[in-house]
Amino acid sequence: MVYIALDSLHQQDYYQLSLADGFNVPVEVEPLNHPNNNNNGSNNGSYNAIGGHCIPAGCKADLNQVCPPELAVKSKVGGQESVVVGCRSPCQAFSTDQYCCTGTHRPEAKCISAQWPTDYSKLFHQSCPDAKAYPRDTVAQPKYCEANAVRLNVNFCLKKH
Repeated sequence: MVYIALDSLHQQDYYQLSLADGFNVPVEVEPLNHPNNNNNGSNNGSYNAIGGHCIPAGCKADLNQVCPPELAVKSKVGGQESVVVGCRSPCQAFSTDQYCCTGTHRPEAKCISAQWPTDYSKLFHQSCPDAKAYPRDTVAQPKYCEANAVRLNVNFCLKKH
């Protein structure tokens, strides 16, 4: 999932990727035409904005290829399960307070992926370091650009470079 808020907090554009609700296709948010870029193309670095960086953020990896079987969503062809078409989050798959960061695990100090029966966030962070892996994840931070200073391209189904 991609969250985008335009001209929001402190006149900034904000964007962040999240795997907390699962994964189905690779995606990237790419800021173009920022003030430090005179070629009207992709960024060749970052534009420092108030409180953050105006840099690309994405999940270019195809998590469907490495999705653990217990999280995999498969298509059905002729009544038979076949290809993995999505990867559920542990919260979606197991609906526990621990994986969903709810109930007694709601406080950030109690929602610690390293204490899960299986720390799926490690796999997600390895493949997609720019994306939040679970609801209280603080590893991947949102990106910020000066409001109205850039055009944000959202690209889907990218090939990993």
